Amino acid sequence: AIRQLASHSHAGSKYFASMLDSMYTLLMRGTLLDNVEELMTELRAEEPLVGLIFLLFVFVAALTVLNMLVGVLCEVVGAVAAIEREEMAVNFVKSRLEGIVFNADTNADKHISRAEFKGLLEKPQALKALHDVGVDAAALVDSVDVIFETDSGEGCDKVSFGYFMERVLDLRGSCSVKVKDIVDLRKY
Repeated sequence: AIRQLASHSHAGSKYFASMLDSMYTLLMRGTLLDNVEELMTELRAEEPLVGLIFLLFVFVAALTVLNMLVGVLCEVVGAVAAIEREEMAVNFVKSRLEGIVFNADTNADKHISRAEFKGLLEKPQALKALHDVGVDAAALVDSVDVIFETDSGEGCDKVSFGYFMERVLDLRGSCSVKVKDIVDLRKY
C-alpha cells in the first residue's frame, strides 16, 4: 500500500521504488528504526498519508518486537524459577535424608552400606523424602546394584553420602537422558 501511494513522489521513488526496496525500508527504518527521522520528514513533507501509514507501521513493529522480548524474558524467568525450585527441593531432601542416614549410620563412618540402605528404606520419613523429590522407592530397591557400584563398574559394599545422593537423584523419573547414561548403559 505504501509503495502504491508513494509511487509518484520523490521519497516514494527513493525508498519504495520496488518491492525489495520497500521491504528493506520497512525492515531497516520501520522495524529496526535506523534513521527513521529522515524518512518521516521526507514522507510528511511530500505524502502526509504515506507518512501516517509508515508511522502506524513503526508503532505496530515496535509493539511486536517489544512483546516478543517480553515473551522471551518471561520464558527465561520461568525456566530459572523451575531450576531453582528443583534445586531447593533436592537440597531440602538431601538435608532430610542426610539426618536420617547419619542417624542410621551404625558404624559412624559417614558412609552408607547396603544394610544401612535397607534400613533407610524401612523408615517412613525417608520414603516420604524420596517421594517428594520424585524417586520411586520400589524401583530404588531394584537398583541397589547400580547405587553400590563405583564409576569403574565394580560393586562395593558402602558409598559416601554424596555419591549415594547423586546416584539416587539420577534415578528420578523426571531426569532426562544424558550421554553419561548411554555410556553407563553400554556396560551392561
